[in-house]
Amino acid sequence: MVGFSLMHIHPGFYIAGLFCCFALGLWLLLAAIYLFEKRRDISKWDIIMTFLSSFAIVALVVPGSLFA
Repeated sequence: MVGFSLMHIHPGFYIAGLFCCFALGLWLLLAAIYLFEKRRDISKWDIIMTFLSSFAIVALVVPGSLFA
């Protein structure tokens, strides 16, 4: 129901959310490449940011009806 509301009543929020979702996925891809290339010089904040963005992508991809 939230997706319907955003798509038809608030299309600006829908487009902004879609853009942010794609941007997060692109950032995660670039961060994974960075972590692989600089694996000897990684700080704990790099690992924390990558883990949290991975968690956000998983939360966006898993359908809500899976747990109902």
